[in-house]
Amino acid sequence: MPVSDEQLQKIAKLARLDLSSEECAEFKGDLNKIIDSMSKLNELDLSEVEPMMRVDDSIRPLRKDVSHPGISSTDTFKNAPAVNEGHFSIPKTVK
Repeated sequence: MPVSDEQLQKIAKLARLDLSSEECAEFKGDLNKIIDSMSKLNELDLSEVEPMMRVDDSIRPLRKDVSHPGISSTDTFKNAPAVNEGHFSIPKTVK
């Protein structure tokens, strides 16, 4: 299923790309090659292939979940430029 000009324009708009007509032709060809390559996967006979969740099923050792003491509020706010009611206070960045 080849990519239409309308679909390419929609993709370009979503990606915020301003494409020239030459770039549109180039990208359209590239997208069609990608789609053709992916459609070849549908031709594979996978009836005897079991679905898998991951490539490697080996058991991985996990570390123990041990609680460690955190940093005190005093130490946390020691280098803060401003603190307001126990929180970092930063200047407004959005108008």
